[in-house]
Amino acid sequence: MWVLALVINLVLFVTSTLLRRRFAQSHTVPASVTLAISYTLGVMPLSIAAGFLFPHNIDWSYWTAWLLFSASLLVALFIWLSFIAIRYLPAALNQTIFQTRIIITILLGWLFLGEGLTVNQLIGATCILSSGIIAVWAPAKAHRHGKSTNEHLLKGVFFTLASALFLGIGVVVEKAAIQYMDIGAFFIYGFGMQSLWLVLLALWDWHKQPRLQLSRQLMKESVLLGMVVAGIGVSYFAALRGANNVSLIAALTATVLPLTAIAAHFILKERDDDKLLWIAISLAITGVVVTAL
Repeated sequence: MWVLALVINLVLFVTSTLLRRRFAQSHTVPASVTLAISYTLGVMPLSIAAGFLFPHNIDWSYWTAWLLFSASLLVALFIWLSFIAIRYLPAALNQTIFQTRIIITILLGWLFLGEGLTVNQLIGATCILSSGIIAVWAPAKAHRHGKSTNEHLLKGVFFTLASALFLGIGVVVEKAAIQYMDIGAFFIYGFGMQSLWLVLLALWDWHKQPRLQLSRQLMKESVLLGMVVAGIGVSYFAALRGANNVSLIAALTATVLPLTAIAAHFILKERDDDKLLWIAISLAITGVVVTAL
């Protein structure tokens, strides 16, 4: 059963990446507004329903509240920045660079959670870092010579790395928070607070653009994106619970990289620097798998 949940997770993750890329390019509404709609109307109804299906007890304390507060803020910033990033970078390139989050998570887990830093993790981190450099190398060279099809390459790389940083830190804080609650409680309170932060960001942007118009099409697409994101979260934790092996799931979910590249190649027609990008993708997958061993 967990294998089916994992397959659903991979399909939904690739779908989410393609939807965000297409959505970000076709709409001029601020990212925060789109995401607030997605999470309020798409993610939250499904995450609350899923939360009550799983055990949802929580050990409340000031420390638990602080962990939820900070983790949700960090992840909300990741969600916001990653949506901006994918507006400027092709989907496969974006996801390849984004794998640097694993390095950040490993290092922070070692520094603050006392998790061991193994030889495999060091080798894997080196592969992932190398993949990011290779993925950016050819587009950066073309950009310097004025031949790049990605006009905002540097901006896209910056936002992608920033989003990876916030998620890497956020995952470590989330891991600390989950020690004090069941997974169902995290679906309810964790996603709920992420949605609250995104709504506050949207209100800030709305205040700066009071005449902002929301079309019915934008509302529909935002809700659809939110439902897909909720499906990703639920299917991931279902697969994790069924397999009862974090390393195995981490290794298997690395297949989203080639799947995203293939989907972007055929669906979005993003076909720049195929050879170098595939080398980078192969290195990133190797790094994730080695890290998980």
